[in-house]
Amino acid sequence: MHIPRFYLEQAIQTGETLLLTDSSAHHIQSVLRMRQGEKLILFNGNDSEYDATIIDFAKRQVQVKVESCRRVNTESRLTLHLALGMMRGQQMDYAIQKAVELGTSRITPMLTEYSNVKIKQTDVEKKTRHWNSIIKSATEQCGRTQFTQLAQPLNFREVIAHKKAKTNLILHPNANQSLLMEQINNEQSEVFIMIGPEGGFSEQEVDAAITSGFTAISLGPRILRADTAAITALTLCQSQWGDLKTTHATEIT
Repeated sequence: MHIPRFYLEQAIQTGETLLLTDSSAHHIQSVLRMRQGEKLILFNGNDSEYDATIIDFAKRQVQVKVESCRRVNTESRLTLHLALGMMRGQQMDYAIQKAVELGTSRITPMLTEYSNVKIKQTDVEKKTRHWNSIIKSATEQCGRTQFTQLAQPLNFREVIAHKKAKTNLILHPNANQSLLMEQINNEQSEVFIMIGPEGGFSEQEVDAAITSGFTAISLGPRILRADTAAITALTLCQSQWGDLKTTHATEIT
């Protein structure tokens, strides 16, 4: 039986009683329609999960008792930084959600030459709140205990100027290399990968990235949608250098 997980932005201790409010309480009461005595899991980003039981309900509030704590290791040994070209609403949301599920450590929304979506400075805060809510929900669903960091939107030139990984990749359909080729088939601990919007990258952008130390890679002979390309590239990175196996939780005594 699946036990729902909820993120709390506060300290959690075994034996204490907590009051859940806002979106978590609404989801428990109105969406999941949980009852008194049912179990749930809490986490707050400290690599632990806390088993809790619902003990009471009030209007827009749920009271729970924290019963036990265990360390959980669901993070990949590979640090993945994704610079993601701005896409239209649902495509961008979907790519961010799946990037979280695939263990991405950091996401930078990126404005490129062919971006169909422009974001005004006045809309950045609203967009950031929306994307962070997607990250929160995806983290609760997929069993991670660490949040994917969301950077402020940057333009393409700012992104390549701020690269920090040893391995820096840019997706380009005309590239001669793939992620599985021998030239980059060595042990990695950190990968920075740039994926363009629906229109891809311009040749000038690809050339600028290569000049800055990026390796252009292809995902095969077919042209993938931008959100599909993000999922495919991240999955290949995790398969090649990361850790896709399930890690069991260990109870703390």
